[in-house]
Amino acid sequence: MGGVSAAGRAALAAAGRAPGGRARPLRRGRAAVRWRDRSRGLPSALAAVRPVRRPAAIGAAVAAALLAALLFPRSAAAQLRRDPVVREAAGARAGELLLGLGAGWEPGSRFPLSGLRGDLLRLGTLTAAYAVADGVVLEVRGDALRVLEIDGRGPSHVPLEPGVEDGRTADAGDFRIATVARLLGGARGPSAGVDVAVKLPNSRESRGIGLNTTDFEGSVFGSWGSPRLRATAELGIGILAAPLRTFVQDDVLLYGAEVVWSSGGVAGSGAWSGGGSGASARDRGPDRAGRSGGSLRVSLGASGRLNTRSVVPVGLEDRGRVRAGLEWGRGSWALDGSVAAGYGPLGPDLALGLGLARRFGP
Repeated sequence: MGGVSAAGRAALAAAGRAPGGRARPLRRGRAAVRWRDRSRGLPSALAAVRPVRRPAAIGAAVAAALLAALLFPRSAAAQLRRDPVVREAAGARAGELLLGLGAGWEPGSRFPLSGLRGDLLRLGTLTAAYAVADGVVLEVRGDALRVLEIDGRGPSHVPLEPGVEDGRTADAGDFRIATVARLLGGARGPSAGVDVAVKLPNSRESRGIGLNTTDFEGSVFGSWGSPRLRATAELGIGILAAPLRTFVQDDVLLYGAEVVWSSGGVAGSGAWSGGGSGASARDRGPDRAGRSGGSLRVSLGASGRLNTRSVVPVGLEDRGRVRAGLEWGRGSWALDGSVAAGYGPLGPDLALGLGLARRFGP
């Protein structure tokens, strides 16, 4: 030992060896013995890792994980929705199906073709949306029944049925068949696509609250954001049949914009969250993790149409509305409500909506 200098003894001590070259015996505390017993049979890289015994470090890691979950949740924001202001299929996956039923009340509604004014009640608003492929959605939507409580009359441009004279009229609503396709992007970051739709003539103009025309609509949309916060805008053209002139159509400008914020959800077990399969939230996609837990979605948007003609045909006037919506979902069910204010010749003074939807998936 006398032949080893002070600097050499310090280096050997740092390396864990006694000055004579022998390995210094390790301290065999209870924690070290337990880890040695548990690490037998593990790969050497794992067996060399010592257990962390610092509560502060563990608490910091848990806090960081919770903060990341709050700021960047893998929520259901990109799922199919029952009644969006702007439809976009950024997060739709092949095989997803949404079935919805809703109702609405629109006091102060105006119908220039028949000259009627009053409070419109929409019952049985049916929605069926199915993702035929990733980012491609086929949707059918319409009112099973619409009832108008008449509180004002003006000159009518079409003959009305005798039943309309008793202060109330009812009719089926026009159904809309649409295809929404994502062409670029995905549920995160920018995306773009098209929305092509046709409105069927299910209503009767003689009942006073329909036009009985077939219309075509086509628009392009762009979207940007994440599952937590996403903004979408669309611009398009509507080819509308003039109600009073045969073989005459009118082209209008369609527009819309919407911002959607989602609180996310808490992943759980079951078929929706992939419990028991060992798949992570990333493997299940951006919207599967939040379906088993409750989630809240808030939306604000505006949509409408603008007729650019100097002489606007009756029934094809400008219309639009600004709407705020709230949706609460848990599991495969979602309950939504909305309030809107209309503007333009055909916009209602107020519009209230309520609906329930259920989602099915592969």
